Formats: sequence, structure tokens, C-alpha cells
Amino acid sequence: MNNIGKRLMPIYLIKFLEENYFDIIPENFGRRMVSRQFIAEIKALYDEFDGKPIDNYGRRMVPEYLIKAFSDIEYIEYTDDDVKYEKTVPTGALKYATLDMLGGMTYKVLNDETNEYELRDSAVTSVVAKKTYEIDEHILAVTGYGQGLTETLYNYIDFENKKFIQKVARVQFKDVELLYSSSLTTFYFYQNDKKIGRTNVMIAGFTTVDKNYDALDDLEVAGTSGSNSINLRDISCTSIDEFRAKYDDYYVYYQLDTPVETDISDYIKDNFIEVEPTGSVTFTNEYEQAVPSEVTYLIKD
Repeated sequence: MNNIGKRLMPIYLIKFLEENYFDIIPENFGRRMVSRQFIAEIKALYDEFDGKPIDNYGRRMVPEYLIKAFSDIEYIEYTDDDVKYEKTVPTGALKYATLDMLGGMTYKVLNDETNEYELRDSAVTSVVAKKTYEIDEHILAVTGYGQGLTETLYNYIDFENKKFIQKVARVQFKDVELLYSSSLTTFYFYQNDKKIGRTNVMIAGFTTVDKNYDALDDLEVAGTSGSNSINLRDISCTSIDEFRAKYDDYYVYYQLDTPVETDISDYIKDNFIEVEPTGSVTFTNEYEQAVPSEVTYLIKD
């Protein structure tokens, strides 16, 4: 949008937004244009005050023609919640979007050098749009950052409430009390904070299955439907010592019975990101893995 009725944006109104609304300032004043994001902010204020002008600022009211013009503009709110490494900004999106949620995912990957499977977390270190937004080092250090079991079960940053939500945890075999059933040739242990369930567990080199503990095949793992035990089978190991020699450094990922919330409000200023229509938003992590995220755009109807 250019100027309205050939009238330019009043400087006191620019000042009002500059001081109160996330430092989002119109791109120009005088001969400059009014940014679309600025229009969206005024439209939101118009709705908030039920169509009444904003309280005066410097004893001057928001001009009626400006309120009227903004109130006639309609926007569609669109949230992209796909699990991707890079997302495309929709056509017609305003200059600023909001990053509502950023999650992690753990992938089972075959290492070409060792020819063995390993688990790789996707800890996002920066979000790259028109600008680069670094994730604060304190958030990167939170327990469980970058980890997740499935596209619907993962740890994430809740930007709106400024919290980190941990739903997935991990533990190494060397830190658990391992037990062995010689009759079933099955190894198992109890993890007190694990949510009961069969398929909410993952280990490199093992296939997660929805089976009873006494029906596992070689190199399969499962939880149980009646307790917080984790059960697995490797027929090449016939004792706990043999198993530990092979797997002690392996991690077991599992779903927590009760999610853990961590306050990260000191490390999040706001969740606005500057984007370019038809540009991209990239969630940078070491292995360029897809991650869960929610980005909300305003698109002119």
C-alpha cells in the first residue's frame, strides 16, 4: 500500500508504533511508503478496540481516514506446521511472520563409514529467513533440546509462552539396572519416568515393534502396555556382561510419563521473524534434518 488519499503517515503515529510494537517501524516517512506490516499492526489495534480510534498519543488522535482504510483490509492467518528442514514463505505474506513453535527430531541413520545405525538429534542452532535468528546458547543447553521420537512426539520451544517442553528423554545402558531372561533370551530394564506403552521407545540398531515382551525377534525393542519396562533382544548376547560390552554406550530414547517444562523467558525477546514472500525459512541443524515447527503468516485476502 502506498499513501492513503495522498496523505502521509503522521509522525506521532509512527512514534507510537516505534515505542510500543516490537520496533516494527514503517519503512518510510515523508516521501516514503507505509509498510504492509505496519498496516497489519494498526488493523490489529482497530480490532482490539472494537473499531474505535487508539487512545490519543501526544494529544492527537489516529486520523479517522487511516482507521477506516486499515479496517477495510482483510487478512488470512495461515500456519505452516509441516515437518521440514526448509519451508517456502507463501505468496502474499506480510513482511513479518511469527515463529510459534520449534521442535526437535531424532533420526535413525546408517553411518556409511561404520555400517552401523546411529541416532542423530536435530538441534536447530539458527532460523534463517530474510535475516538469521540465532537460538540462544542457554536454550541449546537445555536437557533434551533437539530430540524427538516421532512427528507428533518431540521436545519443543513454545515461543508464545516462552517455555521449553520436554516430552522425550534418553538414558544410556551403562546407567540402568539391566536384567536378563535366559528362558526368553531377552534383556530388559525398568525406567521409572517412562510413559507406559510399547512403541514409544527407540534404540540405534533395533527395530521398535508393537509386540509383547515374550514375542520379540532378534534386534527388536518394545515397551510394555502394563509397566514402564523396556525390553529388547539380541541373540548374539547370552549374558549381561556380553550385552554391556556391546551396548553400554548406546542411548535409549523414550517418552516421559510427565512432560517437563522449563522457563526460558530470559532467552526469548519475541517471536517475530522477517521473511520475504516466496522466500524460505530454514531451520539450520548439523545434519540438515527435517524438524517440527509452526510458522504463522498474515496473507492479504
